[in-house]
Amino acid sequence: MKATIRLHTSDRKKSRTYPIIVNVSHKGKRNRKQIGISIPEDWDDNKKFPLPTHPDYDNLYVTISMIKAKSQTSNFMNLNDVKEAITLLVNENDQKKINFIDFCQKKIDHLNSINRDGTAYVYQSVLNDFKIFKGSCNIDEINTSLIEKYKEYRKSNKFSNSGIKTYIGMLKTMYNSCCRINAIPNLRPFEGVVKDLPHSRRRAKNVYLDTKTILKLEKIDTKFKTHQRAIDLTLLQFYLGGQYLIDIYYLQKNQINKQRAFFKRIKLGDKAEEFDVKIFKKAQDIIDKYKSEDSEFLFPWNKDKKRYRVFYQKHRENLRRVFEKYELETLPKNDPILTRSPRHTFATIGKFKGIDVDIIREIMGHERNDMDTVYKDKFPQKVKDKAHWEIIKT
Repeated sequence: MKATIRLHTSDRKKSRTYPIIVNVSHKGKRNRKQIGISIPEDWDDNKKFPLPTHPDYDNLYVTISMIKAKSQTSNFMNLNDVKEAITLLVNENDQKKINFIDFCQKKIDHLNSINRDGTAYVYQSVLNDFKIFKGSCNIDEINTSLIEKYKEYRKSNKFSNSGIKTYIGMLKTMYNSCCRINAIPNLRPFEGVVKDLPHSRRRAKNVYLDTKTILKLEKIDTKFKTHQRAIDLTLLQFYLGGQYLIDIYYLQKNQINKQRAFFKRIKLGDKAEEFDVKIFKKAQDIIDKYKSEDSEFLFPWNKDKKRYRVFYQKHRENLRRVFEKYELETLPKNDPILTRSPRHTFATIGKFKGIDVDIIREIMGHERNDMDTVYKDKFPQKVKDKAHWEIIKT
């Protein structure tokens, strides 16, 4: 079974408009069906696609792309009846009308259900932005023309090139997932869209503190409670092996046992492996200062996900105000302090002190996924605790 598409210029010779025809042939039998019309100036005869100047470019491009994709499937090639083959390629009633927005939302809800809250939050931001741009959208409406328009929409809102690439890349991931799960031909509508968006490639900011700055933080005693809390939580992250703020925020009392804190990184969801770190006196003093007396959680702050986002934003703002007020500097270029800076600080100080990188990784809770480390035994608790103290002592 073979299918071709062409602008049938031999028809209607007296007219400037010609039919776009799908031809199907098999063992001497032929059948054909018109799927649109075009003038020669709006038609690419080499690629067999309409040009962007065509008044119905968007719809025709999708229709022809779907036909071409279906003509390469085994379902089409194994047919023997040319009429049945035409129906498979062209009949709109057999095309799945999958709502792309609904599909993405279900994927995001699934990420939330398996505790991948951070990933879900980012995808939700992308989806919300795309909904403002497009509103309702079926999967068969997503084509290169639409994505180009979305790119221009984000440019008009003064987003950076790297930001546009990130959003379009995440939409592409969700589109690919939708095609795969629903057995829909992937028409590659994102291909080449961001090639005209250059941006400088650089490593992610590794903003960290040196021991002298840690010592200065330890000595600050401010009357502003929110500023003091920002300082204390930053130090606590550092004292507990550079843990993420969110993992400390949601730490439960049953995760504390015999002066050790047992963590599972929330970022990794249900796949996270448990690891533990020693709670030295420096950390215990801060825990005692803020711990809850009547909750399953170690700290009393509201555990609603939206409330955490507010808490996170305020914490970051207060931390930056502290650094400005006390003229504290970050390394290597005095960039603004980040909520993950305690993590970078723990790792960097450990490396500067010559501590085995694998020991640092274990304390920080890095997953051992690479072939070089997956077969290594875990370090004894005493070895880890000694290295841990060597890093956080001031």
